[in-house]
Amino acid sequence: MKFFLSFVAVLVAILLFERFFPSAAPINPVLPVGPQVEVSGHGADVPVGPGAPAGPAPVAPAQ
Repeated sequence: MKFFLSFVAVLVAILLFERFFPSAAPINPVLPVGPQVEVSGHGADVPVGPGAPAGPAPVAPAQ
């Protein structure tokens, strides 16, 4: 019972703190609208489509 009361007290304290000292960060930020472009990482410079140049030939595994 003591643990439960401690848990409830901490929960109420956190909720009151958030009520009177709200965070400056928005809860649901607006994301950018439009096509997303990958600027680095996997697939960043890989052209797609039928006109794309073929990559290097696969290398056979060493035996």
